[in-house]
Amino acid sequence: MKLPELPEIEGLELAPKREPPHHTTLALRRAVVDHLEMWVDCSRAACRTAGGCRSRTVACFDEERPIIAGVMTGFLYEGYLNEDGELIE
Repeated sequence: MKLPELPEIEGLELAPKREPPHHTTLALRRAVVDHLEMWVDCSRAACRTAGGCRSRTVACFDEERPIIAGVMTGFLYEGYLNEDGELIE
């Protein structure tokens, strides 16, 4: 299987080799997307209509990667302070 090209994300480097994700990894990604209700901003109408992640493909997560990465970064840092004692957003 040829994996789609990844978009550039500021501050991140692309790995020299990309391995296909395991099916349980994709299931976990879908669960996280559903838990955070990221389907609200999904470009796929089927996901927005269903009120849940409808994709079982790597391509979908690659296309939505900048949005997912932005939401996940905020989710992971929620409640943490930076070195200046300010909330990380």
